[in-house]
Amino acid sequence: MAEAQSLLGANEKLSQEVLRPGADQIDQSRRFPRENIAALGKAGVLGLLVPAQFGGAGASLGEMSRVLDTQSQACASTAMVTLMHYCATAAIAAKGGDRLKQELLPSFARAGHLSTLAFSESGSGGHFYAPVSEVRQKRLSASKSFVTSAGEADSYVVSARKTGAAGPTESNLYLISKGASGLAAQGRFEGLGLAGNASAPMTLTDVFIDDETRLGSEGSGFQSMLEVVLPHFQIGVASVSVGIATAAFETIVARVGARKYEHVGGAALASIAPSRPKAAQAAHQPRPTMPSTPKAQCHE
Repeated sequence: MAEAQSLLGANEKLSQEVLRPGADQIDQSRRFPRENIAALGKAGVLGLLVPAQFGGAGASLGEMSRVLDTQSQACASTAMVTLMHYCATAAIAAKGGDRLKQELLPSFARAGHLSTLAFSESGSGGHFYAPVSEVRQKRLSASKSFVTSAGEADSYVVSARKTGAAGPTESNLYLISKGASGLAAQGRFEGLGLAGNASAPMTLTDVFIDDETRLGSEGSGFQSMLEVVLPHFQIGVASVSVGIATAAFETIVARVGARKYEHVGGAALASIAPSRPKAAQAAHQPRPTMPSTPKAQCHE
């Protein structure tokens, strides 16, 4: 069992010594940060939200927030990959069957298994909770519009309407392994930022669906997405955003302090109006903090 506080310390150390040095190269080359994820997995950071009974830290949402904030200040692409892994972890821990959790969660905690979500579909746009694909005769064909860690993750939490669903909220969540026949990533990420997070479309073509890998009872996918996944995603993406903003602010402050002007006797940009009052005002803005939150529960 890993202790949450020790993992917070390990995450801080890895963020400074492993994530930060390679961040620029990862972003410029749009390369998936495999070495960062491997280091985080080896240290147990990927198992932060895994319940203690399966070898993880059983950490809270607040502790997850701290991890993601710290990572995103060093390498935002890595932080986004970690966030989506934590969302998948939460869904499996809360809704997975006993056999699935026994077989899988220890590898999240100790072996660096990387998971992610595959929810969004072009047919429903930003309404990620409303898949248009449907399981038919234990087979699923779907087009997921963007998936973080596409083609890189070891498993995917996939949404789909249940067989015979009357509407998009009658859905299920399934865990699909990377090697499943018919599962494929399409292209690579071409977005403006977070260039290494490997967000890309994925297709499922006649993929076999096993009820043993369903997360939760039949038809409970919509409820699981709103009650389990969404809180982790919202707090997590906010934490990543705060970390990015913090890093940007610190970079700007360092720049206006280091930039000197010969025509005013070598004075720094920060000391020249109007930069001075603006820099001072920004420096004294209180930084948002994450309130204490209860630990995630491992039950349906």
